[in-house]
Amino acid sequence: MTNPLQAYALADRSVNTEDKGKVLVKVFQVMLEKLEIAKTAIARKDYATKCRELSKITTALEVLIASLDMSQGEMAGNLQRLYGYVMAQIREAHVTLSPRTIDGCKEILTLLHDGFAKANDNKAKADTDAHRKLVTA
Repeated sequence: MTNPLQAYALADRSVNTEDKGKVLVKVFQVMLEKLEIAKTAIARKDYATKCRELSKITTALEVLIASLDMSQGEMAGNLQRLYGYVMAQIREAHVTLSPRTIDGCKEILTLLHDGFAKANDNKAKADTDAHRKLVTA
């Protein structure tokens, strides 16, 4: 398994020209998709798929935790705790095979996805407005 910091560094280099906000939103979209795949796999008793998908989500959360800039204050600490909580719930789902636990993870990740998507949209709009003002000035 790749070290989360190494994975983040590789991802950072590969998306340095991409909008990192869009990449973050996409990461949450993929995690939500993988939770649904895992939930379906549990219903089908396809435990190999369940394990693979939940493990990928855990790795993504580890990378997100490793990428947090803790010097940015309370928000980074809150995200770290929230990501850690979701990871703990995913470990529980590995063992208990509980669709309800997976649904709880989906609720949290959906809220985060929607919040980051809105923030990214607001930033893009502000950037466009600022660019427009420079061009027309």
